[in-house]
Amino acid sequence: MAEIPRNPPNRFRIVEILAFPSVQLLDVAGPLQVFATANEQVCGAGAAAPYTPTVRASAAGAVFSSAGLAILAQASRERTNRRIR
Repeated sequence: MAEIPRNPPNRFRIVEILAFPSVQLLDVAGPLQVFATANEQVCGAGAAAPYTPTVRASAAGAVFSSAGLAILAQASRERTNRRIR
């Protein structure tokens, strides 16, 4: 009997990265770059991008990192109804 894949191959995954005041830049930029690179590799092979990375915070807007650089959160974490896995 064939095994049913956990994640259908044509679906994308929403990846939410939490930014908070005084966050280390690499804690946000590192994961974003990993998923962006994965998308580039998959798209380069002719398939659709499997990941949709987003930055979340307690409120949408600028979140200042420990280095003083602002990171733009796309939406607040309260607006998501998805379970964190």
